[in-house]
Amino acid sequence: MKTKLLLFAFLLIAVMNSWAQTNGPITTIPTVAICADALTVDVPITVSDFNNVGALSLTFGFNPAQLSSPSIVSRNDAFDITGHVWDSFVYTTDETLLASGTYKVSGRGNYASDGVSLDPNTVLFTLRFSILTFASTTNISLVENIQGTACEYSGVAPTYIVFNDMPTATYYIGGGVIVNNISENSITESHTICLGGTPSLLNGTTVVPTVNSNYFRI
Repeated sequence: MKTKLLLFAFLLIAVMNSWAQTNGPITTIPTVAICADALTVDVPITVSDFNNVGALSLTFGFNPAQLSSPSIVSRNDAFDITGHVWDSFVYTTDETLLASGTYKVSGRGNYASDGVSLDPNTVLFTLRFSILTFASTTNISLVENIQGTACEYSGVAPTYIVFNDMPTATYYIGGGVIVNNISENSITESHTICLGGTPSLLNGTTVVPTVNSNYFRI
């Protein structure tokens, strides 16, 4: 009887802990449009519900035949403000992992006062990839492992309590890169067509601005 009561108590505590677990941030990789002759692409990783985060670990998956040489070109200034002690993010340098299309980023604050909170849809950091070759689109994903530790956020030191991030598809949203070969049209206001080069029409004709340099005539 005592054994059953103890087992029931442990189960009850586990359930209550799961109910009390703080939900983690939602991390999103956008779909970035590039021009056909672009050599690199910058991908801003955005977050929402980013509240008092003390540690993070993210694993990105990409096609190594289409993208290469991932690197962090910037991170949110909140990690470097006075009073926060976050070291530089740790990232993958292992050539075998990179060749498999895996790039990991992690970091943490050293003290309880190092929790970082960000507004919704704020850029956490920006990744830059070199472009190898692809005709129209390539995917970039957030990859979770069976243990649930490849992508996770935690609270502050010293306990670094892990936030809830299940179901995975709700909290980690993938994106990618597309080549924007555009059809004949007019753009009558300021608008980003593509990044990293000169936009081209589907028939190969280069896009040129009209006399009114505020828009392109295609």
